Amino acid sequence: MKICVLALLMERLAEISCGQSWNRIRRGLEALQISYFSTAEHSFYRTNELTSEVRSLLKSLKIASPKPIQGIQKHTENL
Repeated sequence: MKICVLALLMERLAEISCGQSWNRIRRGLEALQISYFSTAEHSFYRTNELTSEVRSLLKSLKIASPKPIQGIQKHTENL
């Protein structure tokens, strides 16, 4: 029960910060995605290019924009 109350509080704080309904905020943030890529030497995650709406929402919520490249790993050969 406490988690539900906390979730509702977080939704309401987001609504107040952005001046928008939670449904609109959620739909806007759905555009933020991350994809997995793999080459012969490396694998990594890349976030998509942020739309102006996503940038605005993150700024209103005081959340830093994610880095474009996440978690680079060099492949090692199994000997």
